[in-house]
Amino acid sequence: MCPDRLDQNSDGFAPFEVTSGWPEEKPDVDIIIVDMTPSTTDVPQGTVVLPYQPTRLSYGVVPKHLPKLEKENLKIVQVVSMVDRRKEEHRTFTLDKVKNENAKVIAQRSIYERVAGLGRTVFDPALKGMYGIREAKKEMTELFLEASK
Repeated sequence: MCPDRLDQNSDGFAPFEVTSGWPEEKPDVDIIIVDMTPSTTDVPQGTVVLPYQPTRLSYGVVPKHLPKLEKENLKIVQVVSMVDRRKEEHRTFTLDKVKNENAKVIAQRSIYERVAGLGRTVFDPALKGMYGIREAKKEMTELFLEASK
């Protein structure tokens, strides 16, 4: 669901269907988001959003999966998430990935934990004005737009 087309009558809880497996019938939707483990043997389809934290340890598994994904001719959007720009390792790692991998960046923001804890999304109109919500919405919109190109 496109962030600017969220159901304004929604109660803020996932304004889209969430399932625990593949739908039996092809859904009439613009986008399907599948949360897969890094060690999966399933071959994804479409665009793959590949998040990792800004540390060598967290990134360590990514190079193992990139060749397989590239071989499948999939669009890959790398996302450096939970970035704390106050930390030197985070800054240098993130700059490298943005420059060399065209990675997108999602900053470490308490609003993400707070909103998830409420069972809501950053696009929930009821949360307007919460500290950090505007920046979080901007980051998520940019990521969505990149993934849907």
